[in-house]
Amino acid sequence: MDKAIQEGRAQGIEFEGRTEAAAGEPRLVIRELGPADKDAMRVALDRLTPESSYRRFMCHRSGFTDREVAQLTDPDGIDHVAVCAVLEGPDGASEIVGTARYFRFGAAGDAAEPAIMVVDGHQGIGLGRLLFRRLLSVAQGQGIRTFECELLATNTPMKRLLDSVSGGLTEYVQADPGCVVARIPTRAGAPLAEQRAA
Repeated sequence: MDKAIQEGRAQGIEFEGRTEAAAGEPRLVIRELGPADKDAMRVALDRLTPESSYRRFMCHRSGFTDREVAQLTDPDGIDHVAVCAVLEGPDGASEIVGTARYFRFGAAGDAAEPAIMVVDGHQGIGLGRLLFRRLLSVAQGQGIRTFECELLATNTPMKRLLDSVSGGLTEYVQADPGCVVARIPTRAGAPLAEQRAA
């Protein structure tokens, strides 16, 4: 059982399954994201504040096309992997409150671009970290050695998340004005130089 699952279960979170919640309490489930989640994903995207949307997509968005939502909710499980955090209410209603995904660079490549999204109101409680750790676990099993992503240089919450999950091993390289490229080893505690040599 990976560290994120242990940490999540200690907090009452179930990964790819269900847990019993106290009567009347919502339950958080982290599972694969799929085509059946299109409507819930659209609602989650629409609930992002302009600032959160800008941090995630690096541009101002006023909505998403059906095609974009379909692409986000149809991972192939190999080159595009996606997990989601779903809050299930005691009345049976559910909502997506966060997602984590990666897109592999090139067929059978060992690097991928990750992306995390946590809906406003659920940020700052460790959900992004749990989702990212789950994504790292899946990536390791798929032969991904490095995550590489471009982010706004001012996106301090994402930098903190990356540094926390990588144990301070994230490398940052200046990219376009106002942006940095972050490189994260997928194996905890293994610097990128060691992973490249392995």
